[in-house]
Amino acid sequence: MIRLCGAEANLATLLALARAQLAGQQETSASLREGLCRFLGEIQPDIPRDPAKVSYLIEGDEHHELLAIFDSGSRLDDTDYHFESPESCDEGRLKLDRIRHALDDLGAADPVFRSTFDLAMFTVFWAPCGIAGGGTTSQALGVLWADPRPSWSERDLREFLIHELSHTLLFFDEWRQPLYGSRDALTDRSSYALSAIRGTSRPLDKVLHSIIVGTEVFIAREELLGHTMEDGLHPASPKLRSSILDSVTSIREVSERRDVLTPHALELVDRCETMLSASQPVAASA
Repeated sequence: MIRLCGAEANLATLLALARAQLAGQQETSASLREGLCRFLGEIQPDIPRDPAKVSYLIEGDEHHELLAIFDSGSRLDDTDYHFESPESCDEGRLKLDRIRHALDDLGAADPVFRSTFDLAMFTVFWAPCGIAGGGTTSQALGVLWADPRPSWSERDLREFLIHELSHTLLFFDEWRQPLYGSRDALTDRSSYALSAIRGTSRPLDKVLHSIIVGTEVFIAREELLGHTMEDGLHPASPKLRSSILDSVTSIREVSERRDVLTPHALELVDRCETMLSASQPVAASA
């Protein structure tokens, strides 16, 4: 979303959600984050959040509350993560250290990403899982679950952070501008489309997210990370670009049959296609 819509547009969305909570306070980064935290406290009062800092959790009551939310959310979703019980917290400390270091490195190269992450993200927590390496959910906005794989490269860690912040910013965007005309229709298999990341048929909201997240990763490679011709956390650049464009075609075919996506959602899809059409991976870099 940062590259797709621009930093100012994302900031405007967060400000629009936070402004009603500021009560005349001067609009600074700290007050904006506090206002956003209050907004989230109204819509998701059971989620613990600290407006003063990004919390990193591996155990404790707040950790258990978040794990239960992510676990129940995955069971209702089209993917069940099957969270595991850790033998010790040492693994979690090491994995969250990898996330912190990747965030510092990425933030040094991309200050706009870092400032947006520090504004929109409130908690990063670790929980072991054999199926996925982390994720976000609309049921716990501003919370990132992370279980990075030992095989992940530094590129993978950076792309993971870009991927999940993009999901989070799109969740926030939906609170300001609806993306779906009917949420009931999203669970109807006749409205499923081809996912740009997984390459499988999934609910339309997941497909929209995959197109936007995939585009953000691809353009980050174009502008910052360098393209790769090897599969990693995400597909090699030529494959990723092709998969996103296939997904764009698929989601448009569904939207022609079913009135599910709003004009705003379709505009985001158009932007993804335009950016990809103007970009071509030509060589891999380290």
